[in-house]
This record gives sequence, C-alpha cells and structure tokens, in this order.
Amino acid sequence: MMDIQYLLFLQNIRFATDGVFNSFFSFVTTLGEWTFILLLMAGIYWCIDKKSGAFMGLCCGTASMINQFLKITFCVYRPWIRSADIEPIDGAKTTATGYSFPSGHSASASSAYGSLAYCYQKYRGIMWALIINVLMVMFSRNFLGVHTPQDVVVGCIVGSSIVLIMGWVFRKCGEFEKFDLILTGVILSLGILLIIYAMTKSYPVDYVDGKLLVDPMKMIKDTYADIGIAVGAALGWLIERRCIQFEVKGAWPVRILRYLIGAALIVFWQKAVASILTQAMGIHLGILVSNLLLMLLIYT
Repeated sequence: MMDIQYLLFLQNIRFATDGVFNSFFSFVTTLGEWTFILLLMAGIYWCIDKKSGAFMGLCCGTASMINQFLKITFCVYRPWIRSADIEPIDGAKTTATGYSFPSGHSASASSAYGSLAYCYQKYRGIMWALIINVLMVMFSRNFLGVHTPQDVVVGCIVGSSIVLIMGWVFRKCGEFEKFDLILTGVILSLGILLIIYAMTKSYPVDYVDGKLLVDPMKMIKDTYADIGIAVGAALGWLIERRCIQFEVKGAWPVRILRYLIGAALIVFWQKAVASILTQAMGIHLGILVSNLLLMLLIYT
C-alpha cells in the first residue's frame, strides 16, 4: 500500500498548505485532456507543421486506444475506492471516471507532448519543456488524488512507447509506397478487435451503498470514443496524404484566422454535434462516429 501512503503524503501537503496549489495543478491536469490536446494538434497541423501535427494525432489516438484496452483488462478501482482516507480535491472526480489503471491523462500527455518532443528533438529547449510538461501532468494526477504512481507511470510508458514505435515505423517505412495503407489498416484492425473485446468481456459489478462503483457501459463508451479518435486520425492522415496534400502557407494573420475558425468548429462539434449523433445513433456508435468524423474534419 505504498502507493496509497504516497497519495496520503501529498494529501497532507494539500491540507497543510490550505489548498494553495490546488488551482495550479487543476490547470496542469487539463493539459492532458482531449479538448486541449485536439486544439493544440489542430493548431500545429493547420498553421505550423503539417507532418508534426499528423504524427501527434496518430500517436495520441493509438496510445489512447491501447491505454483503454489496458483499463478494461485490469479493471483497477480509483484510489478513493481502495482507501476511504483518500480525498481528491473538489472537482477532480469529474475527469476521473471509470477505472484507474493506467492513467488516461498520462498516456495522452506523453503521446501528445512526447510526439512533439520527438519531432523537435534537435531543439533541446523545446524538447525538455515538453518532457517537463508530461511529468507535470503525471504529478498533477497524483497531487489531485485521482491516480496512484503506478497508474501514471504505466500511462506514460504506453504513450511514450507508441511515440517510439511510430517514429521507428515512419523512419523505416517512409519511402515504402503503401506503408500508409498498411499503418491505417493495422490501426483499423486493432480498433475492430478492441470493440469485440470490450463488448464480450466480463466486468466487475460492485456496489457500495447501493451505488455501482464503475459502470461497464461507461467503459465501453470510452472505448468506442478512443477507437473513433484513433481510426479517424489514421483515415484522415491517409486521405490527406493520398488525395489532398495541402500545404501550410499564408501570412500569420491568415493562419491565425484559420485556426480560430477551426478551433471554434472543434468546440462546437464536441458540445453540439456529438450529442446529436449519440442521440441519433446510440451512445456507443454515436460517439465513435462523432470522434471519427471530427478527426477527419481536422485532417482534411
């Protein structure tokens, strides 16, 4: 239970400092959330460096899909369920739903900022700033009381491993004519297999005071959501690479305007279109299609 003792140590620091750091680490943890990462990825892809933005999206989508596979496989409960002494800060539980291991924020942050660090490794200052950002997101999940150390470490390993694997694939296969078709096919196949696995496996169904600790249907929904992002990123990258081949160009005012319009569309999609699709198609298929189409919109 050393992991719980560590969280209690951080919790005592929160209490002793009267929560002075709570707002800061609540902000830091948002850097590992999908809305922020999507907006950052879109900005890089549309306005700065198309290749880096595409690589970031592929890494993030694949890492989230693999991380979700591990979540629904191990089905580890959150720290405050394991120990009643753990008290996450107010509001932290809203983004800490489902199972605990591995940390989705850590996987997303390490794949997002890790992929950028990989792309810009020759700029040492930028690379280390991105790495520190990943570490800060990981620590924030511990400080807020919503993840154990092993949750964030394994989440980081998942995200970082995907970055290294993708980097190797791009280096080795970049000159191979059909490597984009093969990579997209692999990601699509993994998504189909994960859907079958998520829909057929058994989940623990435990109650405390008449309340279900983790709803399996919620975990299946999250699985469909991650698959939609991963497959949408792969298909969007393939379509753009084969059919569109746009170039990042134009004066900076034009690029900024392009980004602001696109960012507003992303937020609108997540707030409104996603809800319409889930109501029309059902919560699982709707969230998959919504995320897939959103990624296609960003890439193409």
